[in-house]
Amino acid sequence: MIKVGVLGRRPLERAGARRTLEEDGRVRIVGEGTLDHASHIVRTTRPDILVTLHPDADDALSELSALRSSRTTRTTDAAPAPRRIVLVGKVSEDAARKLLHLGAQGILLSGDALEHLSWAVRAAAAGSIALAPTVARSVVDQYARPGPPAGEAAAARIAWQARGSGPAQTAGTAGPLTVQEHAGSG
Repeated sequence: MIKVGVLGRRPLERAGARRTLEEDGRVRIVGEGTLDHASHIVRTTRPDILVTLHPDADDALSELSALRSSRTTRTTDAAPAPRRIVLVGKVSEDAARKLLHLGAQGILLSGDALEHLSWAVRAAAAGSIALAPTVARSVVDQYARPGPPAGEAAAARIAWQARGSGPAQTAGTAGPLTVQEHAGSG
């Protein structure tokens, strides 16, 4: 049985996520509440997965950054933090990459939640990453195209122009983000 906590600002959205998950016999909802109560819910219910509902990707990024820096979703020193699945209205390629970097095990679009939430919870519980089809497409496209990610290429171009360096001086260099992504560290 996969123990799940559902967190979000709007009671109706939480109820929809809860109802969708309750239909899956392999999932048990152990806690539900606002994002402000994440620490209490995690400590008292010890969920395997936290499903967090956000109006937009910026809100999700802020919340995951705060959780990561404060470690408020850790149950005890011996127990691991629950895996997180983030539901957002829409998400850019850059925001998806940042959410994954911050530890999200899943990114779903709110409009796809009915269809994809149950399998995403099962996938995250098994240690996999669960992405909505449109998010998966942009992430795969990002890594399939040659060269650095678009945001990194723009940053490198700006830095190159600011330094007044020529192509011969910067050829073969990699930024810290590229190294971190390829090494798998954060």
